[in-house]
Amino acid sequence: MKIFFAFPITGDRSSLENAKGIVEIIESLGHEVTTKIFFDKENMMNEEMHLSEQEKFDLDMKWLLESDMLIGEITRPSYGMGFEVGYVLGSTNKKVMLLYHRDGHGKITAMSNGNTHPNCTVFQYNTLDEVREFLQGRIGGAS
Repeated sequence: MKIFFAFPITGDRSSLENAKGIVEIIESLGHEVTTKIFFDKENMMNEEMHLSEQEKFDLDMKWLLESDMLIGEITRPSYGMGFEVGYVLGSTNKKVMLLYHRDGHGKITAMSNGNTHPNCTVFQYNTLDEVREFLQGRIGGAS
C-alpha cells in the first residue's frame, strides 16, 4: 500500500524523531511511504531548492492522489497537514490516521482531536511500540 505520511516540513519539527520512527514502522510492515524524501535533509533541501511553490503544491497533490491512505504525526500543528487531511477527508474515500504523542495533547487542535469523520482515526501514543501495535492492527503487513 502507498501511504502519504504527513508531518511538519517547516516550522516546529521537534517531533521529527517520532515521525522517522513511524515511517520505519510503516515500511517494516511492507508499505511504501510516498513522502519519505522529507526525512533526508540533504535530499529535501535539493528538492525544495529546485521547485517553485506551484511545483511543490502539484507534487504534494500528486502524492496525495496516488496514495492509498494518509497517516499523519500531528503532535506539532501545521497548516499544510491541516490542508492535506481536510483535502483527503473532503474529496476522497481514503482512510486517514492521525497520531500524536501524549506530551502534545494540549497542542492538538480540536479539528483533529475532535474529528468524528468515519474515515478518520485519531490515536494518542506514548511509545513507538504502541504505534507499531496500533498500525499492525489497522494496516497490517503489505499483501
